[in-house]
Amino acid sequence: MKERLSVRQKKEMRDAYIFLAPCVIFFAVFVLYPFAYSLYLSLSQWDGGKITNITFSGLDNYKRVFADKDFYNSLKGTLVYTVGINLILIFASTFLAIVLNKKRPFKNFFKAAFFIPVVLPTTVCAAMFKWIFSAGDGLFNLALNAVGLPGQAWFQSPDLAMPSILIMSTWKWIGYNMVIIIAALQGIPEEYYEVGRIEGVNWYTKFRYITLPSIKPTLWFVIIIGIINSFQVFDQVYLLTRGGPLNRTMVLVYYMYVHAFEYYDLSYASAVAWVLFVILFILTAFQMKLSKAEK
Repeated sequence: MKERLSVRQKKEMRDAYIFLAPCVIFFAVFVLYPFAYSLYLSLSQWDGGKITNITFSGLDNYKRVFADKDFYNSLKGTLVYTVGINLILIFASTFLAIVLNKKRPFKNFFKAAFFIPVVLPTTVCAAMFKWIFSAGDGLFNLALNAVGLPGQAWFQSPDLAMPSILIMSTWKWIGYNMVIIIAALQGIPEEYYEVGRIEGVNWYTKFRYITLPSIKPTLWFVIIIGIINSFQVFDQVYLLTRGGPLNRTMVLVYYMYVHAFEYYDLSYASAVAWVLFVILFILTAFQMKLSKAEK
């Protein structure tokens, strides 16, 4: 009996390895290998030519990164975008979720309307906002002119380019956060609010002592995911401003892209990528520690 059981267990183990093999191979080829190779490149010098031209250079690329003013400018742009978009999204999406979680006419229509931009390709969203914020006869400028205000060159203005990108990003991602927060709100037992109604407490007290504590883990999740995604922003900048004007919308990932695919300095771009990885790792660890402390 033991021998038969052992044979069966071996067969199950073999089958398990066979089914796991494609996933393991895919992960090794498309995740682990690029991960390790980028680290190797960051410690070397390579212009994208022959592989035999790669020479080990130690920490020279990292020294260049931390001595480069453009790197700090792109880091500043990334921080401005990250702080701006996450502050807007956390407050706006929480407000929308609370409003649309109640029994209201057409609430399902509005939920769908806010979520549709999430599934739209960023290229479509960018084309739409290029038209809306066009410096000439853009929809937004036409609206301003209608009330007697002058139009603006939104994406060409150093002061307005980043706010314009933030507006587009808010429009695209507010529905994603809203759906997650609505799911958290629907998990709050109705009895909690019933007790509040019996006690005669106002809406602010209910929100502070019932709603907010109940959805706090979800809000932490939304914030962590939001910060990670914001630090990796690329599409909006590439499609709308290309880091301009005057590098005011330059962000880390686009800065890395420019060095890799315009200057062909792949080693330096790899070093920037690893610096970004370390920043994200530290931020995520810090936020998770704060989240556990809150619990």
